[in-house]
Amino acid sequence: MSDSKINGLEHIGTMVSDLEKSKEFYCGILGFEFIEDFDVEIPAGILKTSWIKKDNVVLHLEEFPEFDTTLKAGLFHHICLNVNNISDVIEQLKANGVKFEAESTFMLYDTLGGNLECIFFKGPDSELIELCEHC
Repeated sequence: MSDSKINGLEHIGTMVSDLEKSKEFYCGILGFEFIEDFDVEIPAGILKTSWIKKDNVVLHLEEFPEFDTTLKAGLFHHICLNVNNISDVIEQLKANGVKFEAESTFMLYDTLGGNLECIFFKGPDSELIELCEHC
């Protein structure tokens, strides 16, 4: 029997118009703890990001460069599900008709420790869902 499964929510990514203003709100007003800032170079420019947490809730705040008018501040960009045996979970989802955004997984450094193997797919309303496995 495989021990592949979805364990629960990994983090929530939300789009913001002003990263510093959002960090002040979440950390200063709502009591989230700052984890780390980092910038990511994407084809449209520099994506500014910040990781914050409160108890077991991790938010990934994302200030995107102007490139897509459908991306609006305050909307959630994606949810991320923590999984065991990501390759098995991918195969199970493919068997159920799920189509992935890329041919293969990619690796990220997890700001909470270690590395993550990840892949994206869309839900029934085109919501973006990420699978990640700590490795």
